[in-house]
Amino acid sequence: MIDYDATLQKFFEECIKYLDKNTKRAKDKIELQSINKAINMVREVASNPKKYADYNARASMGFESPDMATGFVSGGDNSAYLTYSSVVNSMGELYNKYEYQRAQAQKKLLNALKSMKYKNAGNILKDLYYPFLSPEKFAVKSQNQK
Repeated sequence: MIDYDATLQKFFEECIKYLDKNTKRAKDKIELQSINKAINMVREVASNPKKYADYNARASMGFESPDMATGFVSGGDNSAYLTYSSVVNSMGELYNKYEYQRAQAQKKLLNALKSMKYKNAGNILKDLYYPFLSPEKFAVKSQNQK
């Protein structure tokens, strides 16, 4: 059984790891500031995912600002930002009472975690074996399995 709350936290850890790698590639101070702001925003969203599942809550705190996108895109690849925003926009559905919507959000989270793990992997052979790994392999399993 998968613990989706812990898996969501693991996803945010991978996002922070990705952004931290981007700090080393920053071209100037402005780009570095954007990356650091994005790291702080991700940490804040991770601290209270149920609150920030609402778009209006994120927007009122400034978490939908261009700095967030700039922090993720600084490497020239916007797929990490698209992955992050898709999870953040659907994380409220992880607690939905309807099975279909909950399952879609869970699938999106697992695929996004696999994608971020792939981006952060330093292994040269990652292109050979990551396509064969299921997204469930990266999930955090519940401790009370029977």
